Amino acid sequence: MPEYIPDGAPDKGLSAVEPLPPEGQPQAEVALPPVGSVVRGDAFGSTVLTPQSLPVEPELGEFPSHPEDRSPAEDVLREFVPDQALLALWERIERAKKRIDEEVNNTRTAGLLLDQLKFARNEILGGKANYEEAERHVNEVEYRLAFYQRMSVWSRSLGAFLFTYEVVWGAALLAFVLLGLGVGAFTSGPRAQLFNLPNDYIYLLATMSWGALGGVIGAMLALVKHIAWEQNFDRQHSLWYLASPIMGIAIGAVVFLIIRAGLLSITGSGEAINSPLVIYLLACLAGYQQNIFTRLVKQLLQAFRLDDGADRAAPASGAAPEPPARG
Repeated sequence: MPEYIPDGAPDKGLSAVEPLPPEGQPQAEVALPPVGSVVRGDAFGSTVLTPQSLPVEPELGEFPSHPEDRSPAEDVLREFVPDQALLALWERIERAKKRIDEEVNNTRTAGLLLDQLKFARNEILGGKANYEEAERHVNEVEYRLAFYQRMSVWSRSLGAFLFTYEVVWGAALLAFVLLGLGVGAFTSGPRAQLFNLPNDYIYLLATMSWGALGGVIGAMLALVKHIAWEQNFDRQHSLWYLASPIMGIAIGAVVFLIIRAGLLSITGSGEAINSPLVIYLLACLAGYQQNIFTRLVKQLLQAFRLDDGADRAAPASGAAPEPPARG
């Protein structure tokens, strides 16, 4: 048994203890902590015996917040993305939304722009870290709106001029084919035309005219599509509209030469073309859609394709060619 220390007696400490009974128990003396190093508490309460020498860690949420503990990214966002910037970006979204309602007449385009503004709002609500992505969406919408404003001006000025240009070209070509060449350009019988020209010349001029007509039709349809339907007319393509009838003339001439030379068979295996209407139709389609003309040219090039390595003498198998002798 440990030594009993009555109240008022000098404190000898609890380090000296009597040995434990020998049966089944360790014989070494076990040193207990000093009396002053423990805290007495209620065994059934919330306070337990805890060594005073160990620090007591507070629970989560009890640590005080210090300015030096803040993330550097928060300082950068606070410095370069103030609250006023978020408010200004939100106001830009509202102004863009109003402009879409007033200026954009295409339902599909308006829906795409409104989706961009919705994405921008969601990025702003996500926090300052998403400011750059939100601004990108707004910038794209504002660019589109500025382009539509320029397109509206171009459509009323340049678009109207180009459409008139194509109409004049079409009227002149029809007058030339119907009045200048006459019915002889459409039949293989006797000629009845203003110009006393050989048959091949009449067919050539008629084919060139129909090629130019195809270019005029393609240009007019493109103007209607990009100005009225899709509303994305760009003046950078003005040269194509101006050159389309001229390109049709050249394409019609090449188509006539290809068929007249017999390099392309339309009716079948070597059958002659009894009516020139087939040539005119092909020239008009090639002038309307240049891809058709490109296919004709590719087919012509395949007819003249030569094998570069057919006439070369191959060395014997396993033997390397001898170098030329030096003089």
